[in-house]
Amino acid sequence: MKKFLTRWISVLAWMEVIFYLSSIPNLKSNFEPELDLVLRKIAHVLEYTILTALFWWAMKKQFLKLSPACLLASSAVFSFLYALSDEFHQLFVVGRQGSLRDVAVDTIGIAIALFIINEKSRQKDDSMTKNK
Repeated sequence: MKKFLTRWISVLAWMEVIFYLSSIPNLKSNFEPELDLVLRKIAHVLEYTILTALFWWAMKKQFLKLSPACLLASSAVFSFLYALSDEFHQLFVVGRQGSLRDVAVDTIGIAIALFIINEKSRQKDDSMTKNK
């Protein structure tokens, strides 16, 4: 039960970090506008790479009957829906705007997480096959 709580609390805590950052009006750095834009897009990618990995990590031990592909797809869907809700939330924050372009950037992070998880799983399967 402790691992279950740790995994899901990690997901919820990361979602709260994303929500908090999205709640900051006029979130910008002191860098040049072009660099600021690049850094914010990198942040989007990293936020959703981490969120997708956390969703997968939380679900993989809880839903043992789901196939690896289903776990990956579920993690991607939950992260994508959260990205949509996050951009919707920003419509109500002064100085912020919701953007489908940002959802697309978030989706890059989701895809990166799926790729990394899939590769790590494949490497683990390959090493288990070699040890037989």
